[in-house]
Amino acid sequence: MKKSIIAALILALVFAAAPAMADMNDDVYFQVPPMIYVWGADDLWGAAPIVNDLWVLDPDAAVTDALGYDTIPGVEGTPVITGTLTGAEYPWLPGKYGTLMEISNPALTFTDTDTDGWLSPGDTLAPISLTSFTDVGWPAAGLEHSFYVASNCVFNIKAQSSIVTKTGDFAAIADTTLLAGIDWTRAITVNDTDGGLVFGANAQDPTGGGGDLAPGVTTLNDVAGATPTTVITGGQKTASSGGAGVGIAQQSVRIDNTYTMANAYDLSQGNGTIHALVKFTVWKP
Repeated sequence: MKKSIIAALILALVFAAAPAMADMNDDVYFQVPPMIYVWGADDLWGAAPIVNDLWVLDPDAAVTDALGYDTIPGVEGTPVITGTLTGAEYPWLPGKYGTLMEISNPALTFTDTDTDGWLSPGDTLAPISLTSFTDVGWPAAGLEHSFYVASNCVFNIKAQSSIVTKTGDFAAIADTTLLAGIDWTRAITVNDTDGGLVFGANAQDPTGGGGDLAPGVTTLNDVAGATPTTVITGGQKTASSGGAGVGIAQQSVRIDNTYTMANAYDLSQGNGTIHALVKFTVWKP
């Protein structure tokens, strides 16, 4: 009996010393998804700068295409004229398409005061001394258009070209011939000031670390197939550093595209217009 009482007391002391237990697991979880911001001009009025497309990757989604024309409903992004924040969409806006032909041997001395690409009142034109070598041709500088990308992840850029309209003497020429006659080069500018806006101070070349600018793609016809072609392969994110006051512009790079006419122009080719479209898609590989 005495042993039973002692055993009961010991058991009671053990249970009295044990703390009450309850399970509570509090998971504190943060996720930073891959993000890509593309900015340039608004296609409606050519206003810039405007972030016209952005993409935040859903890790559960199978689709990796980052950007299309309808990522932000009703807004289709358009480039700017390189070195400015002026939209490059509409041919009737000043300075967009460089329609004035160049004269060589001797060179044309022309001041396009109103930057409309045409000889108009207020412009100045020096007399030309005609020689047997004087000729007319496409502007050597071509068209320079750009857009901007900021990202916290590696991205690629695909492109697909087509002829929208062709008029006058160019209307009878095959689309593939016209596209093959437009040379296209690409470059990346990491840090500069456009229209008073500084970009890229905290950015790096996204093709670093093994990317490239598709050196085999040299004309618009090279991206005219039914399937878009990768023209920029990334190797690293654009954002290289942060800090107080560092935002999207500072972590952006500029994607530069220069279009020139590959073939020499001759007056016998007549006149007309060629309107080609290049649709870019930024995507995460």
